[in-house]
Amino acid sequence: LCVPCKTFPTVTYQTAGCSGASDRVCVPCSVCPSGSYRAAGCNQTTDSVCRPCTACVSDGFSGLYQVSGCSSTQDSVCANCTVCNISAGLVYTRPCANGINSGCVACNNCSLPGLYYQTQCLPPPAYGNAVCGNCTVCGAGYYASVACGGTQATVCSPCSSCGAGFYQPRACTSV
Repeated sequence: LCVPCKTFPTVTYQTAGCSGASDRVCVPCSVCPSGSYRAAGCNQTTDSVCRPCTACVSDGFSGLYQVSGCSSTQDSVCANCTVCNISAGLVYTRPCANGINSGCVACNNCSLPGLYYQTQCLPPPAYGNAVCGNCTVCGAGYYASVACGGTQATVCSPCSSCGAGFYQPRACTSV
């Protein structure tokens, strides 16, 4: 008496064929665990092939950032972080991390007349643009005892008044 070989659903694969005195042996297809994706699907004779998800690694200023995350059927997609050319006057506005590429802008020029650097452009591992301050013009009765420029704000000091028997050969003005 001959019996027909079993058929199995598509979520299984065959580990032994139907022959002579034995029936087909099929087992369920593997489900990829968390942190991996299915690189090749299960078919009639082969189990699913799982691979670990690619890690997009960055130190914040170079390396890779994640464009799209790993799913059960697709690996992570990584892209190169933008590298800011510090020697060309660029500064990082944000680090490269957590799915976001780094950003670059030209460093603010606070050496223009009437400005000074409150903070300088920050090179890696920090990031941030320079903050310019406006130079103060000393009011009446004061003079600039320290001139504004570079990283120094104007320092205004009161003009001195001459005591009895003394005179001021010139008006109180900035240094």
